[in-house]
Amino acid sequence: MIKFRIREKEILIDDEDLKIIESHKWRVSSGGYVIRNSNDKNKSRHIYLHKEILKLKDNKIMVDHKDGNTLNNQKSNLRTCTHTENMRNRKVFKSSKSGYKGVVFDGTSGKWRLSLYIRFDDKIEAAKTYDKIAKLLYGDFARLNFPN
Repeated sequence: MIKFRIREKEILIDDEDLKIIESHKWRVSSGGYVIRNSNDKNKSRHIYLHKEILKLKDNKIMVDHKDGNTLNNQKSNLRTCTHTENMRNRKVFKSSKSGYKGVVFDGTSGKWRLSLYIRFDDKIEAAKTYDKIAKLLYGDFARLNFPN
């Protein structure tokens, strides 16, 4: 592992990726990602270090930093993902009143509640998953989609 600094920020990469860093001028974006500028075909665009390390040319492919640290660009911390998967690994919003992911205050009841959205491609799979969770939470009072 190699540690280097860009304007007081500590960047982590694997030893074998040093050549990527040395061959270009990198900076940390306002969003916290390590980027460089590219002027291909008279168009200026940003190149992300994590995509460069994984050798991803397709901008539609997303990369998630497992530990949430966008400055940790070691291969063991990077994984390709969908937009939905990337959102699942987001940190707690600064504006969160609870300070926890998925926990919101319900002003009507005056209580804290869980806020979790699960999307399914198949409605039967969604209904069966609901049944499992309802049994766990409501026991005998759970009205199930598939009671048998």
